[in-house]
Amino acid sequence: MVLKSVLSRLARSYLAAPPEQGPREPRQPGQPPYRYLGNRSALVQLHDGSHFVVDTDSLDISVSLMVHGRWEPWIEPHITDVLAPGSVFVDAGANMGYYSVIAGRVVGASGFVHAFEPNPRLHELLAKNLSINGLAGRAHACALGSRPGRARLWTSRNAAGGGYITNDPAADATASGLVPVEVEVRTLDGALAEVPEVHVMKIDVEGFEPEVLAGARATIERSRRLRLVIELSPSGWAGQGHSAKEVLDGLGQLGFRFRLLLPEGARAMSVAELLSTAETLPYVTCISAERAS
Repeated sequence: MVLKSVLSRLARSYLAAPPEQGPREPRQPGQPPYRYLGNRSALVQLHDGSHFVVDTDSLDISVSLMVHGRWEPWIEPHITDVLAPGSVFVDAGANMGYYSVIAGRVVGASGFVHAFEPNPRLHELLAKNLSINGLAGRAHACALGSRPGRARLWTSRNAAGGGYITNDPAADATASGLVPVEVEVRTLDGALAEVPEVHVMKIDVEGFEPEVLAGARATIERSRRLRLVIELSPSGWAGQGHSAKEVLDGLGQLGFRFRLLLPEGARAMSVAELLSTAETLPYVTCISAERAS
């Protein structure tokens, strides 16, 4: 499931690049794709002009950023187009911080980015990327879930986008070449208890999305203008003991309506349509959810 998610989305990230947005300076033609810094890291420039440190061992996200300066171009606009100076952005499963940096440039000094990443190596890069771009934000060194505690995060040195937590305490992924790391788990409600409102929440945590949503219920309820961008993996959710229909129906009861984010465009869909379409796709993508106005 993890490998399918990462590799399928990497392939789709090469298909198209939307026009540059805003007044920032884009990457210049002929510019070196990266500058190696040592210690398995390199400095690249994103499509919006931001500087970004990548893990050179990563064969998924880092490759796309080195070559194109962007990742998942069909998803990014649905994160940024409702953000404005002063907005609050939550990045659950921030990885090296691509969306955190892109969003941080939009929300500016009057806004704030809360980025959550439990993988120690990726958290180190996330914190650097927020810092070198002078962004208002915090890199939280923890996973998000339905209750606070400790968990095993299964990581791959060569696939930064593929780390995951499982609800199965007996799970052992060492035969697949993954390495376990014990990490802290917090709820978003606990971490953001003093934050009045969130405007965009991106959740991409390799099948653990229902757990994050369960621990974010109070934050979601008080954030009336919230847009959710969630990786949709019905089979991955089922493997964690969650019914995708029940999870999405629960959001529907809070007033959320859904769109499936595809490279050819976003499509409004019912829960039934989302689930039937997701099963036919050869890749994993995201949905966006907003309350009906």
